[in-house]
Amino acid sequence: SSTLQYGLFDYLKKIGHIDLKTWRYEDPNEILEDRLSSLLFRKKKVGTKYQINPNESLTIISDESLTAPIRLRQNNFGNDIANPMTFPKSMLEAYKVDVANGLSIKILVVIRNQAELIYSQYVEEYKLKLNKSVDIIYNKDGDIDLSGMEIYDYSIYLNELEKTFGKKNITVCLFEDLKNNKIKFSEYSLVSAKDLNYEDSKKTLEILHVLKNQGKIFQVDNEYWIHESSKKSLLQQLLKYFANQETLSVSDFKSITSTTRKNAIPLLEFCDKNNFTQREGNLRVKGDCLHDQ
Repeated sequence: SSTLQYGLFDYLKKIGHIDLKTWRYEDPNEILEDRLSSLLFRKKKVGTKYQINPNESLTIISDESLTAPIRLRQNNFGNDIANPMTFPKSMLEAYKVDVANGLSIKILVVIRNQAELIYSQYVEEYKLKLNKSVDIIYNKDGDIDLSGMEIYDYSIYLNELEKTFGKKNITVCLFEDLKNNKIKFSEYSLVSAKDLNYEDSKKTLEILHVLKNQGKIFQVDNEYWIHESSKKSLLQQLLKYFANQETLSVSDFKSITSTTRKNAIPLLEFCDKNNFTQREGNLRVKGDCLHDQ
């Protein structure tokens, strides 16, 4: 969550594309009780900090503790707390007026290998065992006891999200893809000016060209753009591929970039135009400008 909050989301906020609401983003000393998830665990109403600004085209509300285990948060707020499985409905209820006024809610979920997640949680909260003799994994007999950790049953939680917000409004990504293969995680998603959802198309293009002049993004064609980091990763993948192969098909390109044909074709034409690749019939060969960046 921090990788997204202080990486991608922070960058998008600084360039004015989103409004970001997350714990301790504005105030590093913000108390735990004022966190969005803490309010819900304590059965309180969502505070004014997390209200939607109607003047923003996109507001991102990010809080990994919306899926914190009951067993963990009972150490903070006692036994009489809300079940995080109810939070999707609580969130929808909190923004029902905005939804009635046309707000569209999209859910982004990044899930992690369950065993690694639980291990990471155990290490992070080991101070509970040292300071309070509270063990969130093992019971008093030394046996593994995952009661109170049901929120990590992904199928149940995702089903709850689907029932509340609708399947088409939920995107699920894998943490391992973000960690081990940023290319696969992003799938070379190309940004289209019309997809940015600004009512003022002129403003959208102005922002894109500012970023282009800063070397942050590159124009793929008349409609699509690609971020600097995605371009760099793309070229590295092509270098790696051509180290062992002489020709590249569209199918090969889709495979090494984990992208769809819709994105593959404009990306390949972008590579041709910049001489990263050269087209020979239906195949590509390594271009003269493809080298270590």
